[in-house]
Amino acid sequence: MKGRRWLVVVLAVAGGTSLAAGDGPEPLRVTDTADKVHVLKNWKITLGTRRLDWLVPGESRPGGGNNAAVAGPEALVLREDDSMNPPLVQGITTLLPLEHVRAVRFDAEKQSMTVELMSGPEAVHEVRGPTKYKDVNKLVIEAETDLGTLGVAEAKFIGGTSKGTIKSLAFPRPKALPVLDNLPVTIVANDKAQTVHKAADVQPLYRRADGRHVALPFVVFKKAVKVELAKLSRLR
Repeated sequence: MKGRRWLVVVLAVAGGTSLAAGDGPEPLRVTDTADKVHVLKNWKITLGTRRLDWLVPGESRPGGGNNAAVAGPEALVLREDDSMNPPLVQGITTLLPLEHVRAVRFDAEKQSMTVELMSGPEAVHEVRGPTKYKDVNKLVIEAETDLGTLGVAEAKFIGGTSKGTIKSLAFPRPKALPVLDNLPVTIVANDKAQTVHKAADVQPLYRRADGRHVALPFVVFKKAVKVELAKLSRLR
């Protein structure tokens, strides 16, 4: 479990299957930078998401590698403006399970990516991050696009770059975020604004040598010192 430590903020934990390719009859709709709408079939996101593999029991979790080889709900990876403090190489990463995502918008002029999340049956919550940094808030979708009577064709759509082809995309059947009434833990981030995050069900997350992640009920110090999180009143 050696390597760089980082703070991961999971905005919502998916409780079921994610809306990835083949999960339902409704296609993904992509509007390109020329305002043309593409209806995508058998689509998959090849860059810009991460599998929440620590939510799957270790004994049933396949080995590391790319997203296709890792179990767990699929989530968009977002870096918000306030998390871009240069000393934080990994920064604060917000993971947005796809099953709660209604839409994603890219603004080339403002160099930003905006994600719309269903916060209720009719309510939408927006989360925004910059695209001007290398390898931050980028998205690549590979799919089959419907050409009507001509059949289908393979297509690739890119968002978050100067030559990006995605203006917006809409996900089918997004689910509302779960309501969290009790948020007993306060996390103060080491970012530009020292932002305060209220949280619940906080767990230490470690990255194993094989690339997989595991959530543990204790914090590891030095070589073999383990302190149960439930016994901690403060951690700096």
